[in-house]
Amino acid sequence: MAEMTQLRDGILSIIRHGRENAITGKALAVALDESNDRRIRLVIRGLIREGIPIASATDGEPRGFFIARNQAEVKHYRASLHSRLVEDAYRLRDFTRAYQGYEYHEEPVQLPLL
Repeated sequence: MAEMTQLRDGILSIIRHGRENAITGKALAVALDESNDRRIRLVIRGLIREGIPIASATDGEPRGFFIARNQAEVKHYRASLHSRLVEDAYRLRDFTRAYQGYEYHEEPVQLPLL
């Protein structure tokens, strides 16, 4: 737990306000000597739950995490999240249709003799 607190404090000391100051998860991991970038993302999720509006940019440059500075950045990030939700809903629908209509060819299971 102490490691996560150190990681949290480290992220807060590095991350900046504004899209123009975005920093990638990989760059955060290198700066914090953290080999597991998944832990970086988990800590960022926790910071958002605490009330810090950390957004991320995946389109255009710079890419990465930043603290939303104004309503325009908030609106852009919210639209990005909404778009991902919609795409995931379509993927779920299509996968559900695919597996319901798929004819499975499972290998027979050989039961033990004794």
